[in-house]
Amino acid sequence: MTRLPALPLLALALTVLVVACAPRVSPQVQARRAQVQAMDAITDDARLVDHLLATPDLPPRMALGGLNRLKDPAQVDRLLADPRFRALAEADCGRFAFSQPAYFGLLMSGIGNVGCAHRALGHITDQELMTRYVIERPDGPVVRNALVRITDPALLSRIAAQHPDERIRAMADGKVAHQGVKRRVAQVGRTTDNEALRRSVLTDPDAEVRRAALARITDGRVLHALALTDSLDPQDRSDAVKHLSDQALLADLAVRAAQPGLRGQALERLTDPHWLFHVARQAPTAPPKWDTKPESRGGTRAAAARRLTDPAHRRAVVLGDGDGAVRAAALENATDPDLLARSARDGATDWERQVATVRLGDLALLERLSRLQDNQGALAALRRALVEASGGAPPAAVTLSRKSAKQGYRIGSKHVDIPGDVLTVTIDLANTGAGQDQAVSTRFSPRYPQAYRVRGLMAQPGGPPIAQPAIDRAKFLAPLTRVVRVSVPAARRDALAASAASPLLRVAAMASTPNLETVRAAAQSPDPALRRVVVERLSDGPLLAHLATRDPDAAIRAAAAGRLGDRSLLGTIRDNGAEDAKVRQAARQRLAELELLR
Repeated sequence: MTRLPALPLLALALTVLVVACAPRVSPQVQARRAQVQAMDAITDDARLVDHLLATPDLPPRMALGGLNRLKDPAQVDRLLADPRFRALAEADCGRFAFSQPAYFGLLMSGIGNVGCAHRALGHITDQELMTRYVIERPDGPVVRNALVRITDPALLSRIAAQHPDERIRAMADGKVAHQGVKRRVAQVGRTTDNEALRRSVLTDPDAEVRRAALARITDGRVLHALALTDSLDPQDRSDAVKHLSDQALLADLAVRAAQPGLRGQALERLTDPHWLFHVARQAPTAPPKWDTKPESRGGTRAAAARRLTDPAHRRAVVLGDGDGAVRAAALENATDPDLLARSARDGATDWERQVATVRLGDLALLERLSRLQDNQGALAALRRALVEASGGAPPAAVTLSRKSAKQGYRIGSKHVDIPGDVLTVTIDLANTGAGQDQAVSTRFSPRYPQAYRVRGLMAQPGGPPIAQPAIDRAKFLAPLTRVVRVSVPAARRDALAASAASPLLRVAAMASTPNLETVRAAAQSPDPALRRVVVERLSDGPLLAHLATRDPDAAIRAAAAGRLGDRSLLGTIRDNGAEDAKVRQAARQRLAELELLR
């Protein structure tokens, strides 16, 4: 008997085993494979859609795969017109990646799932397709997002012309304009021709382009001409000044520009003393009609005079200018003793006389001026005290400022609002080591009182007096005392309290001296101003009791009551021992303090 070879037998056995173990394919799987093979055999989009629509039991994954194979947007629309396919696509939009035409078809089908619509839009890169969606589906959920992604100017122009929604048309127009602006800005950034840049500033409708062009102009004469061009936007004229550095051209602008703000801007950029002097002589003096601030009086010329640094220039303005505000502005930084003395004595206006007075150093002249019973006299008294207290060192500086105000006056049966000023006096303590300022304000001071008389306001019998109120000199005692306490040695304070030529300084020195005997002596002085400032430093019980009950000045009685320690006397003052309510109130508060300290 013939034997079979071993290897062929083994192969045969394995084949039989594989066939026996192979799974049996169900009829459903065989049918699905047949459907897939049938779809794969179709290469035409129209025939594929016909096949999909004609197969009612097509599995969802196969249906979505067929949709994804479509390239013709018209056939995609045709397939998605069937509610069954449209619902299927919307349901699986977030899990299944479609082709660009399929996503576009979903958008065009009026998809209601906003998340799916955003996903679809994110996969569409064809701007033509997005434009079709924006125009043909004006109420689509992501129309605005699609418009943001469109950058082609021609397509944006088509949307601006065809879209039914005015807001979308405006957005498209805005994008076209913005792209034009960016293009023109880039073009300006590559331009070095000053004439071409000037034309851009004059003709371009967009401010961004004009600013970019102005920043590129290097010819000062072109910037100067643009700043003087009335037809140009005010902001562009201001930008032209910002880029201008030529001192002569800036000075010309400060003199010739019609707008006060433009003149002031040009003046701020001036640093050359010669051209500052030119502006101080030639610029307009009228402030803007809408500007009533006192510091604007004298206009650009006063502003330039305030910045003068050359003594000869300043002297020429003070002695030769016809406007009082300009002369006063030049005096604000003056140091020439003769010029200050002349202006303080003979200045044509109250303001320049006052400004000069607070910078004087001549004690004899200040003493004479302090006898005047007006604001200048009060300021001279303060300046005299500061100069004497300094002992030859630079005294604490005094500055003046004015604030516009109105005061109502009754003239017969009418009420008249009269414009005026409130004068503020500031003692600068920075150079004394005190590190802060003290300010004293006057009452309302009518401006140009003679003019009101000319108008006839004062001609009526019994009309109110419109006078310049003088500063209460006692208001200077508190800040002056602070100056003396900080800057004057104790031994010299005693000497000043006994022999200072300035009455103000003598009172301030007494109020700040460490010598209590001097304080007690001052508290018995016939001068109420002196008693008023030293009573706050008294600790002598009998003297305080005397002042609290017998001093003729109610303010001194109240201050003394506020320092008493005698409860019985305080109770008497509180209940029936004082006619003035402020004195009784001071006694009541002092009793409450003593009760807390018990």
